[in-house]
Parts: sequence; C-alpha cells; structure tokens
Amino acid sequence: MKKLVVAVAAVAAFFFVGCGSTTGLQADKPEMKTQRREIIDYQGASVGTEIPAWIMAVSEGDNEGAKKALNLPKDTQAWVISSKGSNLQFVKTWADQVDARREVADSIEQTVGTAVKTKSAMENKNNELSGEQIANICSMMLTNVTLNGLRKQASYWTKTRAPKDNVVKATSPEDFITEYNYFVVFTMDGKDYRDALNAAKHNIDSNTDQSEYLRSLMSATLEEEISNTLTK
Repeated sequence: MKKLVVAVAAVAAFFFVGCGSTTGLQADKPEMKTQRREIIDYQGASVGTEIPAWIMAVSEGDNEGAKKALNLPKDTQAWVISSKGSNLQFVKTWADQVDARREVADSIEQTVGTAVKTKSAMENKNNELSGEQIANICSMMLTNVTLNGLRKQASYWTKTRAPKDNVVKATSPEDFITEYNYFVVFTMDGKDYRDALNAAKHNIDSNTDQSEYLRSLMSATLEEEISNTLTK
C-alpha cells in the first residue's frame, strides 16, 4: 500500500540532499546549498518559519512519522505529489487539480497490480500471460476507480536554483536555472478508501478465461487490501 511515498525521492532530490540540519533556520538566511542546487527561498522564510516536520519525515522515508506530524488517523491513506516549474501558481494549480487525482489513481493501480502479479506468480496458474499483459489488464479493470473523499491535507514549496549545464562557474543570475518545487499531501479516510476498492471490485469485467482468472485474483487482492485498511 502506497502511503506518503509517491514523491519521497523527489523531496530528497529537490530539498534535502546535502542540506544538513534545518533546525533554527532564520528568515534572513534561507539558502541551503547542495553540490549543484541551492534553495534560495521557501515557504515561511520571510517570517523565519522552520521546515514542517512532515516534510522532514517524508524526506527520510518515515511514513508513520509524517502521518503523526500531520495528526492523521491511522487508517488514513495519504499520498505526496510533487511538481516543479518557473511559475509557482501554475505549479500549484496543476498539482492540486490534475496531478493529484492521476497520481493517486496510478498509485492504487500499481499497488493492486503488483499484488495481483505476485499472487499469480506464486500460484503458477498464469503462464499464458506476461507481466506486462497482467499489468495492462489490471489497469483496465481499475479504470473506473472513484476517488470520492480525496482531499488536500498540506502543502509546501521551495524555490531553488542550479547552474546551467554549460556554465563552469556561475557568477550572475543569467548563469542559473531557477524553479519552484511544490509538495502537496492528499488523503482519503479509511472508509472512503475501502469504498473505492469495493467499487473497483464490483466493476471488474470478465471476457476471457484469462481475465476471469485475473478477476478472481484481483477480487481476492482487493479483499486483502480492504481488510488491511480495516485493521489499521
């Protein structure tokens, strides 16, 4: 189950590689340097606000720590989406309205698809279908997954700059590429998540012997996912 992991690598790459401790950041010293990239501004820098605990936890792969920092109930499902670009407002709007639903839907598809492929391999009953074919069928089966109850929980942005590829030693603003990096957490409570999986289970079609087998396999996988959510 993917929880607060969609953009962990992106957070680390954009935000923390080589930054060291962020405790006690001051408003007049927002720069945190890496080998090639430096943060020149971040949300709350003008008033000396420290980096949120959930961002720090996500960067370290501590999913439960991130949920705790955001005061989320244990059965809440959470996803981090990241986006970047030169216009912060556009980046925010795109991530909040477009990327979020796509990333969450893709995450559910990947979670269930991987579990189905693993079950199929263990049962050794699906020799006629390749892993790619299984993934495609699973994707088709989950096309109509509903995301009712998906809501924005928290967000954070940074502004970074890095020397252009052809610059040996950057000495002026023209030598840098500047962009905004935006991170946003979307959540679904346990009930809404279980309802989405139940809806997917009931919408699975079966047209061939292979898809009938995968339908049965996916149904069992979704039951396990629902059960796991219930016990959290």
